[in-house]
Amino acid sequence: MFNLLPENLKKNIKKEYNLRRVIIILLFFAFVQISFMIFLLPTWLMSNYKEEDINLRGINLNNHLESLNIASTTENIKSLNSQLSIMDKALSYPEIIPYLDAVLSKRSKTINISGISYAVSDSKNAVLTIDGTSGTREALVSFVKNLQALGMFKTVDLPISNLAKDKDLTFSIKITISES
Repeated sequence: MFNLLPENLKKNIKKEYNLRRVIIILLFFAFVQISFMIFLLPTWLMSNYKEEDINLRGINLNNHLESLNIASTTENIKSLNSQLSIMDKALSYPEIIPYLDAVLSKRSKTINISGISYAVSDSKNAVLTIDGTSGTREALVSFVKNLQALGMFKTVDLPISNLAKDKDLTFSIKITISES
């Protein structure tokens, strides 16, 4: 087949053909994009509204749970307080602080207290044990007599074995406390 077109016209026709081809391809992509947007828009709008609805439900649920937590926590605290007050009334023990103050106020300079223990036998009686050292026997006897003279204690017991030495005596005094 003979080609009767000149070379420059052939080039122009090829350029025009390529340009038309590119335009067709671009129009096809534009059509695909526009149709994609048109078909996707309803789905996007619906998911946006659902997201707002879920966020609103979450906020409402959090507010409701907070109000329930506050109410249940308040109820739990009130219940525990009532139970603790019942236990406090049932388990009333003699207070130790006034007795310790009395013991420490009667201590002389030669009496060194190394240990104090407190044991509750029942709701009305307790035993206070005082351990320590005394410089002299007379100071220890005087300390015990001063404690007995207070009249706060049911008994003040100093075992005789604690008075075996004249100086540097180790002692253990048992004091019975009774609240009536």
